[in-house]
Amino acid sequence: MPKVLNEKQVYPDPSEESPRGVIRVTLRSIEEDDGKRREQYVWERPEFVVVIPETPSGKIFAKCEFKYAVMEELLTFAAGAVKKGELPITAAIRELRQEFALSAEGLIPIGEYRVSPDKSTETQHVFVAKNCSPIIGATPEPGTIVIGTPEEILRKPNMTIALFRAALYDAVAQEALLI
Repeated sequence: MPKVLNEKQVYPDPSEESPRGVIRVTLRSIEEDDGKRREQYVWERPEFVVVIPETPSGKIFAKCEFKYAVMEELLTFAAGAVKKGELPITAAIRELRQEFALSAEGLIPIGEYRVSPDKSTETQHVFVAKNCSPIIGATPEPGTIVIGTPEEILRKPNMTIALFRAALYDAVAQEALLI
């Protein structure tokens, strides 16, 4: 198994306070099993949650949101960082309330995955929020809230089948197991 010989934070400058939401980049010197050495940049990111809100009738919520990294408007689910000391399920409840102003009768964890594990430390925890209902007096974050069946949402602009399947594949499989 490769071993880390040295690690050095290269961004942001370790002597300065990092702004909220900025990832940390570390340069690792690694020795492979065969003795060869190489360097690897690693993006250090916190754990994240993704929450797929579902109504009692099986429709799901998503929202149209402009994402600056890709300069596109995309359909997204509730998502956000897990705060230090917070459990992923607690973060999922918080994000569902903040972004969609919804509460759920239950959250089903459907899995976790590593995002770009060759470059990033980020783990995303995916939940389906069952039997969602609006929180009275709460307002969703800006963005057009859309609701529909998976088939209806696929007909929305900028939503590809691959993107939608990636987000919902495990949720559908989980529900099939419960039937």
